[in-house]
Formats: sequence, C-alpha cells, structure tokens
Amino acid sequence: MTGVVKTDQFVAVADDGEELLIIEYTDMIPAGELGDPFRTIPGQITLLTSRGQHVNYRGLGTYEIVESGKIARKTPRWTSYK
Repeated sequence: MTGVVKTDQFVAVADDGEELLIIEYTDMIPAGELGDPFRTIPGQITLLTSRGQHVNYRGLGTYEIVESGKIARKTPRWTSYK
C-alpha cells in the first residue's frame, strides 16, 4: 500500500493538564522490484493532533504543538512505545 498511512496514536498531556490525542502518519514509498513488485518502505513521519494541529517531537516522550507552542508529554501508559 502506498500513500500516507496512519501508523500510531497516543495520548500526551500538556503542562496545563489538557489531554491531546497525537496521531502518527507515515508516507509509504513504493520500493518494488522484480521479486516483490508491490513492496513499500516507510518514509517521512508526520505527527498531528486529532484537531489537525502540527506536532514536533522534542525527544524523550516530549512533543510541541506547533501552532500554540504548548509542550505535551506521553502519558505513562504510552511511554514504552517511543
């Protein structure tokens, strides 16, 4: 499958206590060859909130909402995934 695919989602909590659903989308790139013509590989990852706001990964489970500058962290339930 090529195109953009939803690959993950998780909850992050902002410093003000707001819970944000962050969704990860991955651009799947065609990489087919003679033996496997439909093969794809993951490309660029995009993070968005459920409201469509852009998200930057800041490291160690910390994320920045671009439009507001708000900082959010993954809840303990999700920390083992990234």
